[in-house]
Amino acid sequence: MTRSVKVRKQLAKNARRRCRSVPAKARRKPCTKTAVRSKRATDSKGQRPKVSRVSKGIQTVSERSELPIAPRKSGIQWTGKMWNTVAGCTPVSPACAFCYAGKRLAPRYQGRAQKGGDPGSPYLDIYDSQKKHFSGNVNLIRGSLGDPFEWNPDRPEAVFVNGQSDTFHEDVPDDWIVRMFNVMNLPCLRNYWFQILTKRSGRLCELGPSLLWAPNIWPGVTVENETYLHRVDDLINCGAPKVWLSIEPLLGPMNALELDERIGWVVVGGESGNGAKPDRQTHEEWVLDLRDRCADAGIPFFFKQWGCKAYNPLTEQGKIDPTTTGPRPTKGGCLLQGKIVREIPEQFRYLFPDLKAE
Repeated sequence: MTRSVKVRKQLAKNARRRCRSVPAKARRKPCTKTAVRSKRATDSKGQRPKVSRVSKGIQTVSERSELPIAPRKSGIQWTGKMWNTVAGCTPVSPACAFCYAGKRLAPRYQGRAQKGGDPGSPYLDIYDSQKKHFSGNVNLIRGSLGDPFEWNPDRPEAVFVNGQSDTFHEDVPDDWIVRMFNVMNLPCLRNYWFQILTKRSGRLCELGPSLLWAPNIWPGVTVENETYLHRVDDLINCGAPKVWLSIEPLLGPMNALELDERIGWVVVGGESGNGAKPDRQTHEEWVLDLRDRCADAGIPFFFKQWGCKAYNPLTEQGKIDPTTTGPRPTKGGCLLQGKIVREIPEQFRYLFPDLKAE
């Protein structure tokens, strides 16, 4: 074998290795309106092309279940992945005290940005080392609005929008929010479930009626105790056909909570942040009351976790909650009267094929 042939074979081998090393999403065709149009135009058999089928939105759960689902990348049990368009936040209520994003992720991302030497990084000033929390600076992540165009429309996911910030923070410009909604409303993303969560319910209520709420865009608010039930009222009046509640951390009884028919999902969990104190414990009777009321109202109820083992009722009984270990352990366990309660709205159950419930 001549030297030139050996060189050509080695170059081809190296090229194949480089191709395999490229992330899968980088090799996929971008999800764009142009791509959808071209598929329709070239379909000569009169059949419904796969991309066109996704772009129009699938109406039945049985049809949706035929789609291959992307593996969930998030450690948060009720979502698949995050889409962050904003960096940084400002604590506004007791639920923020031990926020995982402000306490753990912000210093990590800021440290990486400082080491990277990029003066334009949105993460450079989001953490205050003295407060050991968010600094209050909020920056837009330029280029992030194009991320969904790299997603595969044939492998939908549940997407937690700005899980490390707040979409309706007062420092996020109105036009940025409108641009985010323009992306989320693209037909080719109709099988993704966009989960928006905010504590700025006033701004959500103010801007909501002017935004376009596709059936797969669900806004939600965090309500940690009855002091913040006004957030639920704002949420109900934001203009979205379906909304959800994140009652995490649950820091008190929610006897005064009214479950409106537009509430399509309730997620409950205990305090899981490092350094949480005993006076922030989630009591079993509070959780059971919410579970039973959701059942009576026909609202899916998702119990995420107790937060720490000391809060788990099984610990008081001298027992071990098996859900604290395994491939996807929960913080403090998640058994509620011996069962895993993880209900998902029916139209989105197909996105959680690996989710165990009893």
